[in-house]
Amino acid sequence: MDNNDKNNKTNINMSENSIKTDGSGDSIGSNEYRWVAEFLAGPGGYMEKAEVVSDWFPNRQAATDDALSRANNEVSDYPFSRGRILKLIVEDKHGSVVELSNVRNVTSRR
Repeated sequence: MDNNDKNNKTNINMSENSIKTDGSGDSIGSNEYRWVAEFLAGPGGYMEKAEVVSDWFPNRQAATDDALSRANNEVSDYPFSRGRILKLIVEDKHGSVVELSNVRNVTSRR
């Protein structure tokens, strides 16, 4: 196994809402925030960093509330999840982190 294999990330994108415009280029109902949970997963002695990425939300608070209520379930359902969220972030559409929560244990539902 080379270093590239160790550093690969697995991404799960639930779905992304498209941004509609009114013809002038202004966005209508723009969804600008999402959450990302980074965690470790892998069978046996193999482990890699994986992440679950949410849908887009219209505001920071909606993304934060959804992250707090759904991230644990999403990570515990992931195949071979090691049961610990390393980072739970809320980011804006430009990729800037607007909220960060570090290490949290996840109860496995298997």
